[in-house]
Amino acid sequence: GSKGYALPRGRWTPANVWFPHQQAIAAVRQQRPDILFFTGDQIYESGNPTAREDDGRFPELDYLYRWYYWCWSLGQLARDTPAICQTDDHDVYQGNIWGWDGRRNVTGDNTDGGYMYDPGWINMVQRTQTAQLPDPYDATPIKQGITVFYTSFHYGGISFAVLEDRKFKSPPPKHHAPSPEAEPKLLGERQLRFLKHWANNWKGAKMKVAVSQTVLASVQTGLKGRMIRDFDSDGWPAAGRNRVIDILRQGHVFAVAGDTHLSFVVQHGIERHGDGIYQFCVPALANKFRRWFEPAVAGRNRKPGSPTYTGDFEDVFGNKITVYAVANPKVTPEQVRNAHTGASFYQVVGRKVNSDGYGIIRLDKRQQTIRMESWPWNVLPDKPGAAPYKGWPVTITLAECDGRKPVAYLPDLEIHGLEDPVVQVTDQKTGEIIYTTRAKQGFYRPGVFRDGVYQLQVGEPGRTSMKTFKNLRPAAEPGKRKLRVEF
Repeated sequence: GSKGYALPRGRWTPANVWFPHQQAIAAVRQQRPDILFFTGDQIYESGNPTAREDDGRFPELDYLYRWYYWCWSLGQLARDTPAICQTDDHDVYQGNIWGWDGRRNVTGDNTDGGYMYDPGWINMVQRTQTAQLPDPYDATPIKQGITVFYTSFHYGGISFAVLEDRKFKSPPPKHHAPSPEAEPKLLGERQLRFLKHWANNWKGAKMKVAVSQTVLASVQTGLKGRMIRDFDSDGWPAAGRNRVIDILRQGHVFAVAGDTHLSFVVQHGIERHGDGIYQFCVPALANKFRRWFEPAVAGRNRKPGSPTYTGDFEDVFGNKITVYAVANPKVTPEQVRNAHTGASFYQVVGRKVNSDGYGIIRLDKRQQTIRMESWPWNVLPDKPGAAPYKGWPVTITLAECDGRKPVAYLPDLEIHGLEDPVVQVTDQKTGEIIYTTRAKQGFYRPGVFRDGVYQLQVGEPGRTSMKTFKNLRPAAEPGKRKLRVEF
């Protein structure tokens, strides 16, 4: 890489040569994960480990050279633990990408949307990284014949959705001009259909996790704590972002993402703070490009004693977020800006001032809890005193993955003969599924969010007949009525 990033103790020292990431790999191995996810940017085209040597629009050998390095290092984990990869912008040699249904980019400016490289090469990159995935939900290629990989699978009783939040996304407005489309897209209609089907299909699933490349909000600040307008985030377009959150909360889905280099836990909101899903952004394993979330104005409704960067905020696109934990670098943006000359520069480029690392998610199917941990790359978890970054762990429940507050309640369900069966609530008049989730230990209190007539289905899809209860009207107070369900 660039000499400007080398510490003065010598280029060929552990401080400067991070590859092949032995400390981080040893730490992750001690965690004994059941499954691994790599959310994108497995390779960087710009100077890591050497300068790019393109061959026009089809840089096959240059890419494979970098991909072999990833396999060399991270393959130490992936060779005996199931591993899922998603490709992101740098994997296809773009600083950012708005795929725009696969259009070709002809300007050389990625903000104009589309893919800058040959579609055959794009497919090769995707094939090398994602070929182990199950078949896509809808394998129809997009424009230029570029293939898709969004899909779902079950592992260990957990249903996972692997999303593509770059491929269909519209390009951003330039210089505040109107978007090139009347309603900019995020996931695209066909992927939204997949997501809705997956979120409400609980056959064989005890919990649900959606994994995307990046986060459904622009959780970034710059100099003097100003919020950053990041069109690369899934905070834009806001309408598309809200559609995704609405579908995910219907399935009580927990969301995971990467990309930002900065680790945090947020709960998204649509109509109000906290009425959406939780999302855990895991840290970058090796990071030279720092990001921060330290707003100049403290978050509202913080827990007592919590840092000022937690609480309720709105990002620059008007998206409501509630922040619970952040692993900020140990230097400020101002220090980095002011230290690019002289010896003081080396005090801010060292890896120890970063918050590099990895995320661990512990899913307890019996207790229906989700525990999130953000760990430093160089801390062995079995050592005395080893701990995640400050602010972690963060633990939530399955029920909290839909933050909407009921305004009325259907009868309490007392369920006998099945353990933790699926419960689905449907608006009987419109046929709209309000939500699908699981009861806990034979009990569920189904709330609804408006008056109406509802249908309840209870059971284990694929194993028993789902019992259906129709013409149910909600009561204003919970627990007024009970419904005994026998299997």
